Amino acid sequence: MQLQAPSGLMGLPNELKSSITSFLSDSDLAILCHLMFGSYIHLILDSSRNQATIAVLNSLTPKRLVEFRLSGFLDVNCFGELVIKQNCLEHLSFRHCWHYFSPTFAETPTFPSLKTLSLYNVHLTDAVPPEGENSIGLIVQNAPKLACLQYTCPRAQRRQNLLEGVLRYRNKGSIHSQLRLQSLMLHGQDLSLETLLVAIISGVDFSWIRTLYLRRCPFASKFLATVSRENNLLLKTFVFVQHVDDTLPHSTLPAFLRSFSGLEHMCIDLNENQPLPAIEDFENHAGTLVTLIVGHNRNFVSPAYSLPEIAHLCESLRQLQRLAVHCPVLEYPTNLNGDLIPQAGMTEFLKSVATLPSLKTLRITNLLNIGPKVRSFVDVPDFGLCLDQYVNTLESLATQCFRYLVQIQKTSKVD
Repeated sequence: MQLQAPSGLMGLPNELKSSITSFLSDSDLAILCHLMFGSYIHLILDSSRNQATIAVLNSLTPKRLVEFRLSGFLDVNCFGELVIKQNCLEHLSFRHCWHYFSPTFAETPTFPSLKTLSLYNVHLTDAVPPEGENSIGLIVQNAPKLACLQYTCPRAQRRQNLLEGVLRYRNKGSIHSQLRLQSLMLHGQDLSLETLLVAIISGVDFSWIRTLYLRRCPFASKFLATVSRENNLLLKTFVFVQHVDDTLPHSTLPAFLRSFSGLEHMCIDLNENQPLPAIEDFENHAGTLVTLIVGHNRNFVSPAYSLPEIAHLCESLRQLQRLAVHCPVLEYPTNLNGDLIPQAGMTEFLKSVATLPSLKTLRITNLLNIGPKVRSFVDVPDFGLCLDQYVNTLESLATQCFRYLVQIQKTSKVD
């Protein structure tokens, strides 16, 4: 059999593609994939893989599965088997999936037990389906107990509307109220899209959200401002990791953190050109905050906070049990004979940390990565010897830190 063009093969029905690929040897399948564009490779391989998936779903006792993860091609048959026979799932995950058109059912399928839906790099096909054929939206619409929505946007499709379509489909022509999620986790989603912002704000009741996770989501400032302005937030966990190129306005995080109170766990990790919130910006959460992770991504030169600011932090946040922060006195080693770690400054840092009455874990986050790549890229005379001395100093310091803290707090540790 000779295939004249990838477009011709891809125009065939899924069942026929599956049948064709099932007769190919491994070598022929490899040759075929070599002729295809990257996205079509997934469609070829996954169409045959889904035959095995469907066979497994068919063999299982109905309503047996609690958790199901699919990586590959979400076609009509696989989706149909899932929603008809295994609709008692509590956790459902789609990873690197293509195609999400929904089949037609005699009765609307329901997912009465679904608590967590994870969408990781779920790709749009060339033809974006209309809202009425969105199978992911169908799941969300008919999962009354859905508590956690995790969405990782494919890098190449940050400005397309998969998440928006899911949220709009749920509310289109229905009497459903806003989603009462407890956890919303977004990764890589461009939040500058006005229609997406409207869909999220109108589709999710943020007064129910207890965990908000934003990782590498460009242009998040308007989203945070709108969420805090239009909702009575009761967040317990806030994770904000921003390593992308766009720079947040200086007031974004301070204004957001001051708009509510009661956080218990907070992680803020920014580019070095983005200012961290001041210690005063944490004061609304001083009585509840038990975990604080704060710093600049991969920046070993400029500390997140100075020694006086660290002291102020420890005076203000008395409930902390876990603290991960840059140590201001750890500097980039550039001089073999220099004072790599000033003992006086380190003692001052430890004295401040040791005043936290409930501290159990201390993590110093600006320790230099000393692998071969770092050694090869740094243009400093005798840098290898300098790093060796730095490591020896750190080993000695770790022992001293542990002994010092244990004298004051029996439960503390340093890593």
